[in-house]
Amino acid sequence: MKTTPANALVIIVAVLGSLFSTTLARSADSEAFVGDWCNKDFNSRGNTRIRIYLDGEKLMVHMWGRCHPTECDWGETTATIVPEDKKSISVTWNQGFAVSTQKLTLQEDGGLKLSGTRTYKDTKRPAMKEGGDFAKGLKHDWSDVEDKSKK
Repeated sequence: MKTTPANALVIIVAVLGSLFSTTLARSADSEAFVGDWCNKDFNSRGNTRIRIYLDGEKLMVHMWGRCHPTECDWGETTATIVPEDKKSISVTWNQGFAVSTQKLTLQEDGGLKLSGTRTYKDTKRPAMKEGGDFAKGLKHDWSDVEDKSKK
């Protein structure tokens, strides 16, 4: 087929349209994750809160974990939408002493499920499963409350 200026224009428009629709789909998929999420289990010893937001084209995740006397700030990392499952994103946290690889999945009830594995860099501790069910907009003070009866 001979390429004419008109044919070239049609090809360019088709390619740009394809790229534009992919970007819109990616943004729409990402948008469902955006928000502040809180672990439903207030006795959890794992992750406590998750903040997911868009930074331009990047989907960012900020996470906290249970520590004493206040939460541990895990910082932020870029999330990746799981290609075969548009309802899940994956994140990896390298905290020096351990690496956590997690999957965050949107649930039918509007919640967010965290599942993953934490692998310790020292060989003395076995890998640990991570998990939790989170609700958008739920609030909780994760600070340890001092037991005043012991004073």
